[in-house]
Amino acid sequence: PSILNFSRSSSATRVNSIGLVETVAANAIRQDYMPDDVGRLMGWLFEEASTNSCLQSATFDNASWITSSSSQTNKGTIDGDQHKSPDGTQTGDILKASGAGTGIIAVRQQGFTFNNGTTYTVSVYAKKKELDYLEISNKDEGGPSRTYSKVFNLSNGTLGSSGGTVGDAKILEHPNGWYRCSVTFTADGSSDTEVYLKARNNDENNTEYTHGDAEGIYLWGAQVEEIAYATSYIPTTTVAVTRNADIAY
Repeated sequence: PSILNFSRSSSATRVNSIGLVETVAANAIRQDYMPDDVGRLMGWLFEEASTNSCLQSATFDNASWITSSSSQTNKGTIDGDQHKSPDGTQTGDILKASGAGTGIIAVRQQGFTFNNGTTYTVSVYAKKKELDYLEISNKDEGGPSRTYSKVFNLSNGTLGSSGGTVGDAKILEHPNGWYRCSVTFTADGSSDTEVYLKARNNDENNTEYTHGDAEGIYLWGAQVEEIAYATSYIPTTTVAVTRNADIAY
């Protein structure tokens, strides 16, 4: 608007009028559209600064993500760039089982800083494939260092079971079967400093389960923020990235 002065000293993303996540240049004001009602304008998007500390946010086959597990048997493996993602590019990855059996199907990233008493939000875009559920947790099993665990139903867009202490959780529909799933938690002194993303065939948390070969889900756009809700997607590669604040005056 001509009567509004605006600045933001970094690029940022929005949902555009056809429902895709797109990047907007620094110092360009954002009009945001509803991802679950394509073409419906929500309005001008103003956000505080936030940092995505999750590395390689859309590249789950990168070495920043691992498919080993600390306690449970992890049968997870990643196939990169297999599906059209929420930004319209062929960058959606598959998290799938490397063979039939009993265990978990997970990918995880280590090395986060979760300070005692501080609130964080973990989010990721996910889509069902053979399996209907995504679980986000900071631990493979439900031991004392498991702070939170939340399950999301990717078949009907509803919230599933919880473990530990979940402050808040949301699932927001995007076009082409994608959902943005987020969980908010407050760290305690024993919180394990990693993030697990698990494909599941049931609405349970922190349990092993029987699965078939190559069963899985699609993933894209992981984000870990020191804030009580998920903000607009902040892509990362080798380092954490900060989206600076929108300032109008």
